[in-house]
Amino acid sequence: MATEAGVTHPLLERQLRALGLDEATPPDPGVWRQFLAQVEGAYAGADEDRAQAATERQRAAQAGQEQRAFYEGILGRLPVEVAVLDPGGRYLFCNRAAIRDDAIRAWIIGRTDREYVEHRGFDPGVALRREARFRAAVEGGRPVSWEETFTTPGGEPRHHLRHFNPVFAPDERLEMVLGYGRDVTERRAAQDALQALNGELERRVGERTEELRRLNEQLQHDAFHDALTGLPNRALLRDRLGQAVERYHRRPGSGFAVLLLDCDRFKGVNDSLGHTAGDALLVEMAGRLRECVRPLDTVARMGGDEFVILLEEVDPGRALRAAERVQRALGTPLSLGGQDVQMSASIGVVLADPAHTCPEDVLRDADIAMYRAKARGRAGHQLFTAQMRAEALNLITLERDLRRAVRDGQLTVEYQPIVALSSGEPEGFEALVRWSHPTLGPVSPVQFIPVAEESGLILDLDRWVLREACVRMEAWRREVPHAGPLSLSVNFSGQQFAQPDLCERVEEILRETGFDPHLLRIEMTESVLVQDSEVARANFGRLRALGIGLHIDDFGTGYSSLGYLQHHPVNVIKIDRSFITRMSASAESAELVRTMIGMARHLGLRVVAEGVESPGQLDALRGLGCDYGQGYLFSRPLSPGAAALFLQGARGPSSGHEVTS
Repeated sequence: MATEAGVTHPLLERQLRALGLDEATPPDPGVWRQFLAQVEGAYAGADEDRAQAATERQRAAQAGQEQRAFYEGILGRLPVEVAVLDPGGRYLFCNRAAIRDDAIRAWIIGRTDREYVEHRGFDPGVALRREARFRAAVEGGRPVSWEETFTTPGGEPRHHLRHFNPVFAPDERLEMVLGYGRDVTERRAAQDALQALNGELERRVGERTEELRRLNEQLQHDAFHDALTGLPNRALLRDRLGQAVERYHRRPGSGFAVLLLDCDRFKGVNDSLGHTAGDALLVEMAGRLRECVRPLDTVARMGGDEFVILLEEVDPGRALRAAERVQRALGTPLSLGGQDVQMSASIGVVLADPAHTCPEDVLRDADIAMYRAKARGRAGHQLFTAQMRAEALNLITLERDLRRAVRDGQLTVEYQPIVALSSGEPEGFEALVRWSHPTLGPVSPVQFIPVAEESGLILDLDRWVLREACVRMEAWRREVPHAGPLSLSVNFSGQQFAQPDLCERVEEILRETGFDPHLLRIEMTESVLVQDSEVARANFGRLRALGIGLHIDDFGTGYSSLGYLQHHPVNVIKIDRSFITRMSASAESAELVRTMIGMARHLGLRVVAEGVESPGQLDALRGLGCDYGQGYLFSRPLSPGAAALFLQGARGPSSGHEVTS
């Protein structure tokens, strides 16, 4: 049965079936009455049901409204933006976090984003982008998230995180779309600031990294290059030379050569023009050396005024030609401090040899050859030979033995008389050191004095001789009182005059031995005057103040100059024996001797002639007015005992007695 509306009432259907009434059932008054009574009761019950249902619906509606108000109150207090849109994209709900203005929040219900954007005056593109995201969520049946950036009508940029989440009924019918999001403008600003800071930090880190890289490269460069000239230093040279030695042993045909250069007269430039000029000289020298070699060769500064050139893949001929080329390159004078300074170098040349097993071997031999070149004169070069190494080893042995000799008392002092030519009487003695080697026998001073100079032993050696001679002279003064006061001449190395404490050491020896300083004569070579250092000048003055005489030994063989003699407190010049020996055979030598004696007289200096060996020489020197003589004509150097006997009985040629030779 269907109602007017064409819909069968379920209650009537149930009642008809209960009474057995349907279209096939014949009408029965009793049954109909019963049915009608039931229908009547049913309608009455239905009315009651409808009234109760209405009450229930009212209660449900009220409860629903209360529940909705409750949930809307919760959603309204959430800090997250929440909105509910119907399937058509119209707003059903919007919380305060999404739209703070109550009027606008009420106005938007039932309206779309397009209407809202137009109403607020936003960029229409905002609505279009939201609609596209809305369709993507609905059609894809999944949440869609994005970051929305827009500018308010007031020009304020805003950033929001947006989400559209479609909600479907059990029958897969779209019920609504939840929209929620969050204003991340401040967070975005913080992120942008952090990103900017990170960018700045990365930039600074990058700059610092680059700075550290450059610094590391500079440190690496400085570790292997000379700061003044920019040339490779000893460490880098040693590395490259080591590679050359290894290549040579693998391939003997890959020869190499090393040139070790020592600048001539460099100390004179430093002392006279200053260290700035000396540095300029080294820089110029480095530049000229670079121009003399090929790109594959190495020019290095070893330190001080020493340079090394490593020539790769060369034969002996090319190595020697390179040395000559270097000498020519250094030959052009350099202007320093307004003065033209002549550069030159002594060069030792060493060729690759199977005996060289490491860089030190090569540099050692180059050093030996360089010193041999320097000994032969300036601006020269010397090719190393094995004989030089043997001689160098002998010198090392000699130095070792000399140190032992000084320590163990193997040295002695002999005394050669200095005679007044006018009277023939001894004026004093020159103390001469002697060395009797335990196995080699007597070693000439010509051999061991240079070794002492080179090793620095000369300082102790000179002072030992002075002390020994002062003690001996004081003993003779007591033993041979009739001999009268005798002078003592002692040779001092030029190194002594560079010592600031020289005078204190001399005074100490004189005080301990009791020797009269006015009888002491310190002899030096002309080279000491040429150096003309402040320390040396101060020492000259202090020694003269003590009453000590200063003598120039071997005069005429070095840098003879009136200027040097005029500006230093010198008492005596000793004419070198080479001039005295040639006097009788050479008129030129005789004239030179005459000139030197005359010059000394003009300067108020006295003269000692060394190497007087014949009566003819003696007569000539007396005729020229020479003051003193020293040589075999008067006496050979004497042992202490023999010297005492000489004082007791010896007489000069003027006495009429024969002079013992």
